[in-house]
Amino acid sequence: MDIKHIIMAGDSAGGHLAVSVSLLCALRGFRKPDGILVHYPVFSIDQFRFFPSMLLAMDEELLSQSFMKFCLACFIRNGGSP
Repeated sequence: MDIKHIIMAGDSAGGHLAVSVSLLCALRGFRKPDGILVHYPVFSIDQFRFFPSMLLAMDEELLSQSFMKFCLACFIRNGGSP
């Protein structure tokens, strides 16, 4: 397989992964992607800051507010910044 162009893409947590993998490629000397396309990526997580997704999660059945708080707690170490 001859791959000429690589584009990393992701939405929300997938956007975070796309950027993280791209940064690791650059830091470790691997081939960097030719482009990065992210939609609403998770770049900053702060339990004391408002994000629109928190408001949207209030009525969401799949990603409830309690589940979003659980995910936030998993991402943050010792109650501080990630």
